[in-house]
Amino acid sequence: MKRNLIHRYQQLAAIVLIGIAFASCKKQASYDFNGDSDNKVYLTAGTYNGLAYSGYNFSVANTPGGIVGAVSAAIPVHSTLSATNDIQVKVTTDNTLVGTFNAKTGGTAIAVPDGAITLSSNLTIPAGQVNSKDSLKLSIASDKLATLAPGTYVVPLRISSANNASVSANQNVTYVYFTLVATNCYPSPAAADMTGAIVATRTGWTATLDATPTSGALANMFDAKTNTSWSLNPPKACTMTVDMAATRNAITGVRIHTSSTTYSVNTAVISTSTDGTNWTAQGTATLLNTSAYEYVKFYSPVNARYIRMNITAWKSATQIILTEFDIYQ
Repeated sequence: MKRNLIHRYQQLAAIVLIGIAFASCKKQASYDFNGDSDNKVYLTAGTYNGLAYSGYNFSVANTPGGIVGAVSAAIPVHSTLSATNDIQVKVTTDNTLVGTFNAKTGGTAIAVPDGAITLSSNLTIPAGQVNSKDSLKLSIASDKLATLAPGTYVVPLRISSANNASVSANQNVTYVYFTLVATNCYPSPAAADMTGAIVATRTGWTATLDATPTSGALANMFDAKTNTSWSLNPPKACTMTVDMAATRNAITGVRIHTSSTTYSVNTAVISTSTDGTNWTAQGTATLLNTSAYEYVKFYSPVNARYIRMNITAWKSATQIILTEFDIYQ
């Protein structure tokens, strides 16, 4: 009897101990970073689609009228767990990572020169939160952008320190990337963007092409008819030069007409000349092919007798067809 009583007490004690252990397990904290109980501070990085980087990505044009576009990013930091106390985070630029970025993208981006970047690098994740109450703010002033040569640039940003938390080992870097072009060509202008008026008289205008048209004649571009044309089949890169017979001042843009949007031009490198010998590059024009009329707009008006279009991309795999060529003054 005594032995049975002792055995029952032992069973009861075992059950109590199991219950305590189970309750203790239930009280343990749960963590949202692969079971890591250490709070980690991290940056959200951009993504890579093939060799293309999609993150803090900007485009800037250096035009005769000044900088168009901006480089301005606001980047928060995060923690994997709610902060027990305020977490002070410092982010700095790290140009040693330019090569890492280029290896991932297959690009040739270069670092921004010292002194060009404005950076507010100290951030706070408040107690009880997982996101910073403020954002790292990075910008490059227009006067600084104007001093840069055309090209692609990258600003690598790294978390350099954090208190009351650890810095993530594999998510402590992000990149700000931008492309700078020197151009006098407005991007993808529509009819409503054009200024000035179409020049009505095109007497004596001629054109040449460094390829043999498949059909039609280049002179058809100056007959005021949209049902006459020249075509190139199959399409290929080609250079068309228009001679307007005399120098025209304050040209604000160009209008071309294609037989339909199917056979339109996508991009063309534009240059101008007053004598046919000395040429001024105006930039690469991106043409909006949502209608049969396509436009090139100049940020700053140009004086020219000759306008050259080096056609580099087109919409159809079948042919290019042009029917009319006009300018705005």
